[in-house]
Amino acid sequence: MQESSFWRAGWVFGLHEALDSLGMFGPLAVAAVLARHGSYHLAFAVLPCPGLINLAFVLTRACSNHGPDLKRPLQSAGQRTARIYWIYWSAHS
Repeated sequence: MQESSFWRAGWVFGLHEALDSLGMFGPLAVAAVLARHGSYHLAFAVLPCPGLINLAFVLTRACSNHGPDLKRPLQSAGQRTARIYWIYWSAHS
């Protein structure tokens, strides 16, 4: 596996993990609004905000020309998958 595709795969994995972590802010926002105001209407009105922020991050990154080219395949059809990928995959599953 070429070094550039290795780093590109790492960047995509990091983005996926970061967006997973940012997903916890939706329930936290609902809990905070419920604790402070006790209103389910307001809590559910606030709920889309963290999701929209996540979408803004993704769209900003997709529209920028910086960083790795994520549209190219990570490896050619005849190239074997690196051993390190399977180690990460087994740990993540």
